[in-house]
Amino acid sequence: RYINGHELDYGARLKADFSYIDNGQHKGSIVYGAEVNRFKLKELCYQYGYDYTETLPEDTRLREIGKGHEVSANTFLQLKHKWHSMILNAGLRYDYKRRSNETRLEEISPRIALILSRPKWNMKFSYSKSFVDAPYLYRTLNAFDEILTDEDATTDLTDDDPEFGLSPERVHSWQFSFAGTEWFKGFNFEL
Repeated sequence: RYINGHELDYGARLKADFSYIDNGQHKGSIVYGAEVNRFKLKELCYQYGYDYTETLPEDTRLREIGKGHEVSANTFLQLKHKWHSMILNAGLRYDYKRRSNETRLEEISPRIALILSRPKWNMKFSYSKSFVDAPYLYRTLNAFDEILTDEDATTDLTDDDPEFGLSPERVHSWQFSFAGTEWFKGFNFEL
């Protein structure tokens, strides 16, 4: 399978950080960021082949699938504070996406970590939620495969139809780790 596309991407990003305390016992900073992107797939050509020499005729239903655009934006706020040997790292992220069929995705993803850092060892406890949407082209390829295997598919199907669309993925992660550094020469570990 050979697929070739022509796309147009543009966006803007802003990031700022502010150190609110820095003395012998405390060190803290806040980071803010925002980003907006627009993606447009202008054309998509494909060719299916087999036995390295034979090709299949182009399916006319696929010529327009994939053309379209989507907009995504995100913003985040992160706090990092260290006092003595304890570190707190906490953040919040908001994602927004408008797919090509006007479906809107909105997600809030929190994260927090507590770290106890000592000269020869450290302990970490963290929770995070993350969100990722399938890339535009993957959703389009999924629609291609579904149409090619479905003889009854109609011509008005798009990459975002529920029958063909790939859903966003969400991951909740809890982690506890204990690590030792140079307990004896060359011996480091993490559990």
